[in-house]
Amino acid sequence: STTDAQGKKNIDVTMSFDPNSKDFKESYYKIERYLMANCETLKRKIATNDKVNKNSISQNEKALENYQLGIDESEKQNYKGAIEYYKKAVKIDPNFAFAYDNMGICYRRLEKYDEAIKDFNKAIQLDPNDHTTYFNRAYTKRQEGDYEGALKDYNKCIALKPNFEDAYYQKANTIYLMGDKETAAAEFNKAIAKFPTEAAAYTNRGIFFMNTKKDKEAM
Repeated sequence: STTDAQGKKNIDVTMSFDPNSKDFKESYYKIERYLMANCETLKRKIATNDKVNKNSISQNEKALENYQLGIDESEKQNYKGAIEYYKKAVKIDPNFAFAYDNMGICYRRLEKYDEAIKDFNKAIQLDPNDHTTYFNRAYTKRQEGDYEGALKDYNKCIALKPNFEDAYYQKANTIYLMGDKETAAAEFNKAIAKFPTEAAAYTNRGIFFMNTKKDKEAM
């Protein structure tokens, strides 16, 4: 990425429009990683857990203290340091689901996807009704190329929280990466019909149709 005269970050991407090509997938993930790192709204949505059960939040003061210190380090983008605090939190309280989820997010940001998925799995085991953990795991599975697994998690996320709009167009993006353009188009249209004021759904559909047009021109 580069920084312009106003101090704004820009992302430099040369894009292939064949969704099955290595260049396309690398460019797609480069854009997605940039958004995950720099879009405050998206970061808040992905990191927010709002469905609480008895294992979501620890009742142990020391575990909570380490959890908060982990959040503080995450906000400074010190993900390795954050992980150490989250590890302390779950050592004190092994049933602290949110700590596992946040630790998984940190591992994902460090591109340690196997470790991230292990922590998301543990969080889901402890708190199976938290839609955001399924969303977080889906994104990680997609980074690893496990599109089928990602799709299942997006569907579960939607089942748990039908008004979580990000899951709809991320599901559509996943289907597109799987090569099923017709179904992907239908899913983008469904997302827009359900969330007509959500700009990201229109943006994603626009990129999809642009890529589809490029594919046809290349034939």
